[in-house]
Amino acid sequence: LRLGALWVTPSRRWPGLAVGEWTALTLVSLANHWPILSAAYIGMTLMPWLIYAGIVRLVRGPLPGANLDVPRHMAMLLGCGIAAALIVSPVLQAFMSRGASTVAGVFAFMYGDILGQMAVAPMLVLAWEAERARLRQMHLWSDLGALLALSMAVLWAIGQREELAPYLLLLAFAPIFLVAFRRG
Repeated sequence: LRLGALWVTPSRRWPGLAVGEWTALTLVSLANHWPILSAAYIGMTLMPWLIYAGIVRLVRGPLPGANLDVPRHMAMLLGCGIAAALIVSPVLQAFMSRGASTVAGVFAFMYGDILGQMAVAPMLVLAWEAERARLRQMHLWSDLGALLALSMAVLWAIGQREELAPYLLLLAFAPIFLVAFRRG
C-alpha cells in the first residue's frame, strides 16, 4: 500500500501519509503491547517509509505518477518498488533479528514487499485513476485468488520445513510475475 499511496500522491502531501502510517503502526503496536520507544520500533517504522519515499521521489519526481497503461510508467512504478524492497529487506531483517540476518529472512521480507508491489500497488493506482472497470474483470480476481492460494501454500510449506525457505521463497515469485504480466 505504501508504494501505491506514494505513487498517486503529490510529494507535498507525503507528511500526511507518513503520519497516517505511523499512527496505524503505533496503534497496532500498543494493542499488542510492543515497545514503541525502542530503536527497533523506530527503525522498522521510520526507515522503510523514508527509503520508499526517497526512491519514489527520485524516480517519479514531486508530482503523482503517470498513467500505468504506458509500459515505461508501469516499469518505473515496479522498478521503484523492487529497488526499495532490495534496500528495505536487509534493514528490516537486521532490526528483527538484532543483527543476525539470514538470506531466508531477507527473502521473506522481500517476498512480502514484492507481492504487494506487483499485486496490490497497481490495483490501488488503477482504482485511484478511475479505471475501476478493469477491477471488475473476473479473470483478474481468479488469477489473484490462485496467487493467494499459492502464496499461502508456500508459507505453510516454510512453516513445515524452515530449512527450505530460501528455495521456496524464490519459487513463490513465479506466480506473482505470472499475474503481474498477464493482467498488467
